[in-house]
Amino acid sequence: MNVGRVAAPSATSIFGRDEELVRISGFLNAIPAGPQALLVEGEPGMGKTTVWRWSLEEAARRFRVLSCRSAEAEAKFSYAALTDLLEGVVEESLSALAAPQRHALEVALLREAEPGETLDSRAVAAAVLASLRTLAKSTPVLLGIDDAHWLDQPSARVLQFAIRRLQVEPIGVLLVQRTREDRSVSLGLDRALPADRFSRLELAPLSLGALHHMVRSRLGAELPRPVLVQLHQISGGNPFYALEIARDLLAQDTDHPVGTIPVPKSLRELVEGRLERLPRKTRDALLTVAALSSPTVTIITSAAESPQTVEAELKRAERAGVIEIEADRVRFSHPLLASVHYATASAAHRRALHRRLAEVVSDVEERARHLALATTDPDEEIAQTIDEAAQRARARGAPETAAVLLEEARRLTPAGEPDALWRRMTDGAMCHYLAGNTERARELWEEIERSAPAGPVRARALWYLSEFRHSTVEVEQQITAMDRALGEAGSDVALKSAIHHTLGLSFAWGGANARRAKAHVQAALELAEAQTDPTVVGLACTAVLWVGYMSGEGLTPELIDRCLAVERATQHLPLENSPRMAWAWMISQLGETPDLARRAFGALRQQAHDHGLDISLPLLYFFVSDLECRAGDLDLADRCVTDGLEAAARTEQLFRIPLLLLARALVMARRGRLDTACSLATESLTLNKKSGTRLAEGRIWALLGFIELSRGDPESANGWLQRVTELEERGGFDEPTVLRSRHDAIEALIALGRLEEAMNLLETLEERGRRLNRAWALAMAARCRALLAAAHGDLAGAQIALAQALVAHDRLVEPFELGRTLLIQGNIQRRSRQKRASRDSLERALGLFQNLGALGWAAQVEAETQRLGLHPAGPDELSATEERVARLVAEGRTNREIASAMFVSVKAVEANLTRIYTKLALRSRTELALRLQESPSSPVRDSRSGGTPAHS
Repeated sequence: MNVGRVAAPSATSIFGRDEELVRISGFLNAIPAGPQALLVEGEPGMGKTTVWRWSLEEAARRFRVLSCRSAEAEAKFSYAALTDLLEGVVEESLSALAAPQRHALEVALLREAEPGETLDSRAVAAAVLASLRTLAKSTPVLLGIDDAHWLDQPSARVLQFAIRRLQVEPIGVLLVQRTREDRSVSLGLDRALPADRFSRLELAPLSLGALHHMVRSRLGAELPRPVLVQLHQISGGNPFYALEIARDLLAQDTDHPVGTIPVPKSLRELVEGRLERLPRKTRDALLTVAALSSPTVTIITSAAESPQTVEAELKRAERAGVIEIEADRVRFSHPLLASVHYATASAAHRRALHRRLAEVVSDVEERARHLALATTDPDEEIAQTIDEAAQRARARGAPETAAVLLEEARRLTPAGEPDALWRRMTDGAMCHYLAGNTERARELWEEIERSAPAGPVRARALWYLSEFRHSTVEVEQQITAMDRALGEAGSDVALKSAIHHTLGLSFAWGGANARRAKAHVQAALELAEAQTDPTVVGLACTAVLWVGYMSGEGLTPELIDRCLAVERATQHLPLENSPRMAWAWMISQLGETPDLARRAFGALRQQAHDHGLDISLPLLYFFVSDLECRAGDLDLADRCVTDGLEAAARTEQLFRIPLLLLARALVMARRGRLDTACSLATESLTLNKKSGTRLAEGRIWALLGFIELSRGDPESANGWLQRVTELEERGGFDEPTVLRSRHDAIEALIALGRLEEAMNLLETLEERGRRLNRAWALAMAARCRALLAAAHGDLAGAQIALAQALVAHDRLVEPFELGRTLLIQGNIQRRSRQKRASRDSLERALGLFQNLGALGWAAQVEAETQRLGLHPAGPDELSATEERVARLVAEGRTNREIASAMFVSVKAVEANLTRIYTKLALRSRTELALRLQESPSSPVRDSRSGGTPAHS
């Protein structure tokens, strides 16, 4: 088993319990208003104590915390729990008690010799109640009791007495106990307080994602996704069981066939002891339950040697709490019971059982699984049956199941059937890849490449190794491998098309030359159309889209329609091979229709879910993060990075990490956290050299250049950005939105006084923007034109260029870049002595940056505003933002439409409207529209002057 090691965290974290912790926080917040009680319950090992400890730590910041952890061995000791609870507050408690109560409590706590007469337990209870009330007078109190089912009876009676008598005191009771069949609650807590002051919280099993985080954090390891899935199934999401199994698995450090994760001896002995108390016939019936994927009483009875006794044996097991029966369905009360019971049976016993089950089950995949487990010697007929079931599993989006079945089909394939063997190995490798087990996929493809003779079989293995690599090799090596595969493909037209597809994308993504890639993608499409496999046509169309976009040929509606028409044929492949994925990325980069891109990415996310394509999630999350960062939702963009990093770890897609770090660095840079951004980008660059593409490297260089430009260091910025420009020209990336850096490169050169070089870059950007009708390129070029004009002293020309930039910005949904343009406009207007106009531009820029959380850029705007020397808008004068809101209201726009147009939240629009109504003494949108109609050239007037323009 290949396990990735990660650094263990310095402190324990809680995973998968967000909702539970919110509930507990609410419980704690309510305590100061009066007594509250919360019961936390769950099965053993479910993490109750971990949650309890977190709760005490949270409470300790505000409350006096009294806690105890009960234990079975101490349940017979009188007042053991009470002693622990009052430890540390005894002196304070005793000093406030009346003499009889103080004496009783001291005796109970063994601080005083026992009296000759019997201790009055009521006096002890009264003393505890009085002590709690005394403590709560100064600070709210929390009683935290773990494993309450082991409370000693004297302590339990005293606490129950005290809790029932709480009325208004700020005292909380946090009780933790194992889930009970009768749902009863220790201390009668559910009856001790009014119903609205008691709640219960049951800890459910951890999700697969939470389990992944926990193993990574506690054990410092990344388990392959298939292993993680099995771990989740066997442990039932129980954190304790999962950690024990994972710890044992890591200690062995050996490979285990899929579906055969061993259970540690400690857990195995615990489970075996429970099962061995049942009669042999009962255990036989339970073995059948363990062997079935979806056990029912009907199937168990049909497969039994003594069917007439099955129902009675199952009922016996149900009474023992080993299984649960609901109608005809049967399941073990915990998956661990099934795993251990199946593992303890002899191999011969299991094979005989699977033979019987293969005869009685009706599901195709289930029957194939039983046939495989019942057969030891090669058998082509059985292998073919299992193969067909695997294809069915893959078609329904279960690549993990298909991979297991194809491994069995391969094992049972006779030596005289090499073609069938290689095909099953190839298909099995692809299913392993889709399931996230990329290492096993590579092992199978490499085995074919080594064992198959020169020809199409070996060429196909070479193609798979290049197209579905789990780390990126040097582009030259990849092209060499594909040239070799092309020479061995023979007359296989579909394979030749696929190889040309990969060659074209290797040239493009590798930065070798997007123009050279055109010949290969065209060859891929021509060959694809000469054969009948629609998947090959889909692959070729994907390559045509990518290369056409990057090389600046544009995206015609005809080409897009043609490519999207065949996307269905690629739905069983990773999303990287989907024409829709390529199209969605491209429209997201253009920045003009983000909602269209969002819908496309959402559909692709659903496709990944439906077809088991988790392998593609890291790249998909990168795409979405990049989109949302530019569209203005930096929080969502950052969450997408987190989701992408988690998916990359689960699916062994570690070569995607540089991209995701790049996305996070961009978020940090836009927020103005430049040091953090630089650190992330540098780490991304280092990792990308080992496993990334040249195109990704160009994007990282572009970001580093932007960071240095933001720091006010144009010399360092130019060093990075010049590399990007060279890559752009050498690689033939004529589409300006591929690397998105030329505007920053121009700005750096202008700052350095290298105006002629800046002009050369600007003319190219303008030409490409006009030719391709790219709003982003046109907006950036016009902004750079303004900077260049200003550098020559032509402030009037700069303002004309900025007006053109804002026209292009109207087609874009990129509020950050709009803010940059408005900041430059405000600067040039100030230098042109247009102070009022400058203030309006800067106020608008400030609103954009503040709404984005781009505080560093907001500070730049505030600094520029200070240079104006103007007083802030008066109490009855509308700001530039308020004036724009007013105009949009008069146009009949809704608040949501105004928010979208101004790149602010709906709440921000509502707040501006409230201020507008107050300043202008208006009451409605209708009155505002009428005011604007009265004086359209100077629409907003000072309410006090009866008509004086507010900005006159």
